[in-house]
Amino acid sequence: MSKSLIFAAVLAVAFPASIAQADNLKLTSLDWPPYSGNGLEDNGSAAKTVRKLLAAAGHSVSFDFFPWNRAVAEGLGNPEYIGYFPEYYSTALDAEKSKDGKCLFSNSFGSSPVGFVQQSNAPVNWTSYDDLKKLSIGIVSGYVNEERFDAMVADGSLKGQKVTADVLNIRKIAKGRLDLAVIDSNVLDYLLKTDKSLAKLADKVEMNSKLLIEHGLHICFPNTETGKSARASFNKALAAN
Repeated sequence: MSKSLIFAAVLAVAFPASIAQADNLKLTSLDWPPYSGNGLEDNGSAAKTVRKLLAAAGHSVSFDFFPWNRAVAEGLGNPEYIGYFPEYYSTALDAEKSKDGKCLFSNSFGSSPVGFVQQSNAPVNWTSYDDLKKLSIGIVSGYVNEERFDAMVADGSLKGQKVTADVLNIRKIAKGRLDLAVIDSNVLDYLLKTDKSLAKLADKVEMNSKLLIEHGLHICFPNTETGKSARASFNKALAAN
């Protein structure tokens, strides 16, 4: 039996009838190039991988793109969708580890190197989070960054300033309004190459040499029987590819 037929059979058993018989599965995501986005080729590298895996299982998939907080809410709360992506792992979000968690995490299907963008003429040398306490640091609202870092921002130990998009933090860094801003290095590279509003700022910003963390990329499924079945099927397809 071919791999595609095997995966299709697995999904037919694992998914409830309403999903197993669907012509098209739906996930929510955000415009987060180069990983995901409505205007990107193949909807981005992360979307391409997810689509490939579900196709191997005999299913087509479509994506609806929203601002991040809405993508999360729709992906977990609207039965039209089977989840959202790409998400970083977080114990606080994990329904199997935290009483307040709502996410059933798939296995990782990609990676995201996360660190800081900084001013090219004012690089920051740091070895511990204590070194960051005196600095102003941009973060994107709703994003998981790194668990200890996020906890220190939440309790005020670190001076986090929230914005709604990475490009806004890049502009603030270039203008000297922030010391650092959290960003994925691939996202920074993509935005500097493609966003016309940043063209004149590209030589003023750079990635800090030290990463915060390299995250895996996951699909977040709702903590329901449907979500459990969907996750199991996706993970089986992932393991076989």
